[in-house]
Amino acid sequence: MDGCIVSRIIASWSGYQLGVDFGSGGSDTLVKDEWFKDILTEYILITKGLKAEDLEDWLNNVLYTEFNLILEDDSVYPTSLILIEAFQYIKQNKPGDLDRLLRSLPSVDAVREANKMSRAECLGEEEEICELVADFIRNLPVRTYRGSSVDNQCEYWVKQSFVFQLFWLSMFIV
Repeated sequence: MDGCIVSRIIASWSGYQLGVDFGSGGSDTLVKDEWFKDILTEYILITKGLKAEDLEDWLNNVLYTEFNLILEDDSVYPTSLILIEAFQYIKQNKPGDLDRLLRSLPSVDAVREANKMSRAECLGEEEEICELVADFIRNLPVRTYRGSSVDNQCEYWVKQSFVFQLFWLSMFIV
């Protein structure tokens, strides 16, 4: 039962779900996702006096080390609070309060829809950036070496090197 509750809360966590959808854990993302839910349940059950701040730190550590994921949407702490609250209701045998808490979470379908829109927005931004970079590169003044039999090759490699540098730079901007 505890694992089902964690799965339901994690399913409503759009930032994390978006990371899973993008495969942030590599080729084993889905396996890691299941492992994460199991280990999270275990961690909450065995850690005495667990506070939301401590759970937040633990979650951030696991997300970074296992999924290469840093959530900048400030959703880790509220998720920690919900998890702690849910497990308190279980310990206090308050199924009605637990049910109300779980019903207050966004539906799985709502999270999927929001993530679809986020993915489309991200792809749109990437296309926009690619177009800007392509326009910029097309208009680059390129130094050629006059009198050389490799004028065109030099122009090509200068542009290619610049494209490579812009590509890496854009990885940090986006």
